[in-house]
Amino acid sequence: MNAPLIWIGLPLLIAAILFFLRGRPNLVWIIAVLSNAFLALLAFSIPSGRPVNLGFMLLPVDDSFVILGRRFILGGGDRPFLGLIFAFGAFWFGGGKVARANRYFAPLGMAVMALLVAALAVEPFLYAALLVEMAVLVSIPLLSPPGQPVRPGVLRFLIFQTLAMPFILIAGWAAGAVETNPADERLLQQAVVLLALGFAFWLAVFPFYNWMPLLVSQTNPFVASFIVLVLNTLVFLLALDFLNAFAWLREFELLYPALRLVGTIMVVTGGVWAVFQQDLARVLAYSIIVENGFSLLALSLDSRTGFEIFVSLFLARLISVALFSLSLTVLSEKATPDLRGLQGIMQRMPLASVALLMGLFGIAGLPLFAVFPMRLFLLENLAQISIAYVVWPSIGMVCLIAFGLRLLASFVRSDEKLWKFEESWIQSFFLTGGILLVLVIGTFPRWFLPGIQKLLEGFSQLK
Repeated sequence: MNAPLIWIGLPLLIAAILFFLRGRPNLVWIIAVLSNAFLALLAFSIPSGRPVNLGFMLLPVDDSFVILGRRFILGGGDRPFLGLIFAFGAFWFGGGKVARANRYFAPLGMAVMALLVAALAVEPFLYAALLVEMAVLVSIPLLSPPGQPVRPGVLRFLIFQTLAMPFILIAGWAAGAVETNPADERLLQQAVVLLALGFAFWLAVFPFYNWMPLLVSQTNPFVASFIVLVLNTLVFLLALDFLNAFAWLREFELLYPALRLVGTIMVVTGGVWAVFQQDLARVLAYSIIVENGFSLLALSLDSRTGFEIFVSLFLARLISVALFSLSLTVLSEKATPDLRGLQGIMQRMPLASVALLMGLFGIAGLPLFAVFPMRLFLLENLAQISIAYVVWPSIGMVCLIAFGLRLLASFVRSDEKLWKFEESWIQSFFLTGGILLVLVIGTFPRWFLPGIQKLLEGFSQLK
């Protein structure tokens, strides 16, 4: 048995099967959820470097696979990521039925996940840029289904993601040259700038994030959030891989101050822009931008604690944004997804309304919500560098909370006295599950953080 074949080859095979079964949506939905849950269970249960005991035989599991001279390696340090991403996929594909995602969502979504896992596993790392670009191209029919006009947000998403590829490829060449001649300061600076531009395009880093509000507001918010989150999670791990692989990058003096500055700008601008919005889909996009900003701030600590906070944010972000986007899509079926259209919706769809508020307040970092423990720990560490890195990000958080209060006021403003529950049973099931996860992760973070922090086992050079 081979690890890359299990978590790359098998999802691609399942994606192909689901593509041909797309005319039977219920069957596709069941297969997608069960297969992702099975792959997540395998990731958490199969030991690395030791054979699997099947009772009647020992089955060895090889961590590497070679094809066309390229190695794909998924070692023990990658298992937590694989478990997280496929568990996330099971929840998201299950929610796809609730969100009425198009029939390509499950097959192409699984293909995107497999390609991004391959990007993390491939050696030499230069091929990661090509695999990420392939995943972006595969995601386009999800965002703009055949027969529908291509929206400007989708085009901007494709353009910015494609612009990242040449920068990463050239940066890879420059990185190899720096390894050969580390004393060349000019070459070192060029390599860092190229890498920074490539990752800035990938992650929608300031000032390259104007496509994200357009994308989320012009497509299905649930599908767009899936693409953006799974892509961002993989790219953040690729950034860790670069830091782990190149000592000259870890030791570059201006890297961490630049990350702090850009991260702070993203948190502040994302929060400020969100508070003035009417369209909730755009608020969702700005919330993701704020989360990306906090991830950059965690990286900027340049310490083991910072890296632990960085990976710990993954789980809380995935759950909070999933709950926000799913509840927003459910509410959009009954009303226009803006402050005026959703006025009084609490009395018609109380569960979806509460779920949306919890997703938003969770991203904002309110106590007892999923993001709060890691956010508080991050701000405590930033305060040791400068109090300014606490004050300015707090402004972004306060702005998100202020919008949440505006939204709450709109939800409860109604002259009707009769309460209804218009959510279907399956919508209620997924929304309730998301609410409970947000609360449990925020209230009992120690149940989850040790497992998530095992992601760092694959990055031995990060101090």
